[in-house]
Amino acid sequence: MQKSSFRTYSILGQVGLWLIFFMVYFWDELSYTPVGLAFVISFSYMIMHAIPVYVHYFVLLPFFRKGRKTLYGVSTGLLLVSTSLLMRVFDLTFPFPYEYDSAFWSDMVYNLLLLVLVVAVSSLYYFVEAWIENVQKESLLRSEKLNAELNFLKSQINPHFLFNTL
Repeated sequence: MQKSSFRTYSILGQVGLWLIFFMVYFWDELSYTPVGLAFVISFSYMIMHAIPVYVHYFVLLPFFRKGRKTLYGVSTGLLLVSTSLLMRVFDLTFPFPYEYDSAFWSDMVYNLLLLVLVVAVSSLYYFVEAWIENVQKESLLRSEKLNAELNFLKSQINPHFLFNTL
């Protein structure tokens, strides 16, 4: 699969996954809130999950790939904990039409585990994409090596042919 087609399917897959993520939150909120408010809450949760995924993918994973694993680990931990805290603050400050009284730490852990799952899926995608890129580079290097060997053999044959004809 070429990189451009991989990118196209990737974008379509991401849009599909975020729509599914949105719809799960939407149907859950719809049982408690009116349609408009459920849409706003679901969209907010989707955005609060999408931001750390793309920050992790585009900013933090290159640190891991370059060998800066400590910086990657600390930054990823801070990103996940701060986003989980932001979600909990959103839960406490948003005017929900129903009584919202879950425990602070249980909600933090739930949000954190969900964020870890979403970021882990994005990490898997990142490494699959890097693997496909490496396979393509390797096949290109192999073909260039074969061409170089063929040209070298041709250059060795030409003097022999000239010498023999003389």
